[in-house]
Amino acid sequence: MKKHLKEAITDFSERLACFSGKPDIVMIITDQERATQHFPENWERDNLKTLTFLKQNGFSFDRAFCNTCMCSPSRSTLLTGLYPAQHHVTQTLTEGGKYSPGEVTLDSSIPNVARMLIDNGYDVHYRGKWHVSKGADGGSPDPSDIAMYGFRGWEAPDAGEDTAPENFGGGFANHDGAYIKQAIDFLKNVRELRAQGKGKPYCLVLSLVNPHDVLCYPRGFKYGYNDEFLKGPITLPKTVNEDLTTNGKPAAQAQVKTSAALGLGLLNTPEKQTNYLNFYGNLLRLIDTEIGFFIDELYREVEGSKLADQALVIRLADHGEMGMAHGGMRQKAFVAYEEAIRIPMVFSNPILFPETATYKSTRQLASLIDIVPTIAAITGSLPPVGVRGTNLTPLLNEDKPVQEAILFTFDDTKASAADKPSVVKAANRIRCIRTAEWKYSRYFDALGGYPEEFELYDLRDNGALEYQNLVHDPAYAEISAKLDRLLQQQIRQKLHIHPEAFDEAEFIEWYQEQR
Repeated sequence: MKKHLKEAITDFSERLACFSGKPDIVMIITDQERATQHFPENWERDNLKTLTFLKQNGFSFDRAFCNTCMCSPSRSTLLTGLYPAQHHVTQTLTEGGKYSPGEVTLDSSIPNVARMLIDNGYDVHYRGKWHVSKGADGGSPDPSDIAMYGFRGWEAPDAGEDTAPENFGGGFANHDGAYIKQAIDFLKNVRELRAQGKGKPYCLVLSLVNPHDVLCYPRGFKYGYNDEFLKGPITLPKTVNEDLTTNGKPAAQAQVKTSAALGLGLLNTPEKQTNYLNFYGNLLRLIDTEIGFFIDELYREVEGSKLADQALVIRLADHGEMGMAHGGMRQKAFVAYEEAIRIPMVFSNPILFPETATYKSTRQLASLIDIVPTIAAITGSLPPVGVRGTNLTPLLNEDKPVQEAILFTFDDTKASAADKPSVVKAANRIRCIRTAEWKYSRYFDALGGYPEEFELYDLRDNGALEYQNLVHDPAYAEISAKLDRLLQQQIRQKLHIHPEAFDEAEFIEWYQEQR
């Protein structure tokens, strides 16, 4: 890379052109990390030092979302740029249950980010949590299974698939510590090869478990964690006492709250609820610190050179966490609230996004399904045919919208329960659109056994809490009808096998209305 850029260069595309060769790609994925919400002021800055550093040397998408919840479906969408309707991984993968053998895993023949980059001369590696396929015997995969997707170097075991203590990211099991060490060793090997004039551009996916361990409180908490992890300044969210059964919310929400209490342990006092939240916050701080060890190695200067200068770090999560919002809910099943679907998304590189740059973030819409086409654009790769995401690189140059809405789908009726077809007896699937100002959701039962239910939330206020479901208010009938039409259009364009063609004239008309 050229070491000095003219200060006059402020455009991302011009900075990218200054790379001597293709940029390395480092994708860091955490599990169940939502974008910071409802925490004390400056909590993220004071506690998540690595994330703050990446933002200071990067670009933040402040309204980024997952396109589906639960680990396996969302990770499959991230890796392929497809919705569950196309990649068919609709259920969280389980092992040993009545319904486990029927769970669809990610087909290794489907084009994905690894195959795309390999075709462009990249050496593609994966370290950490996988959870999108199983081994030949229906159990955990081995490295040869994951190599079939194009990812090299994976080391068993997988982790974070459930709440079993032996699968914790931290605690006694400490799988995240092992994954971080593997990733650091990978960087050291890259540095040695490049010192010898060898090596290709690389892509490393570093996939971590935490803060997923929060689900072990209170029932499985004592396997390597102590009461210090329950302490902190985080207080309960404003909607903690919402009564979901009387506040016009879809029936599945109250039911899954009860199911979580039975499966994970009761959080039936303010003390337990506050403990849960501060445990979550401390797990966020723990994994941020561990990621920091990896980032330190990336930025370590050896003979005047840093691997960081050539590497684009993409920092994100697979989905969020309810965190006691909306009546004390946890996890992320059967909801489309901001807590569950809004995630951190940061692109970081000290050359592409210098700390002195003035344009460092956007509130335009972005999502995980956009990552594959965006990496394709940045690396000069050919995106897979049929990819459904949107290239986000125009947002790195100019703060103007590139898409009208984010489409979110939820089909994981089992929600990690391996012995029943549906955790709830209610409409249990979701199709939702999130625009810049509104959110509209349709809940339905694919078999028609339960009535449809709907949600409408006004998000024009940055502090909107999604407390009042406006779909029941006649004053919002017109906007509900408009958003329902947009939802159906998004479904036709993005979910159908043969999607409706993108109407450029219609998009331009909408875009001009935004000015």
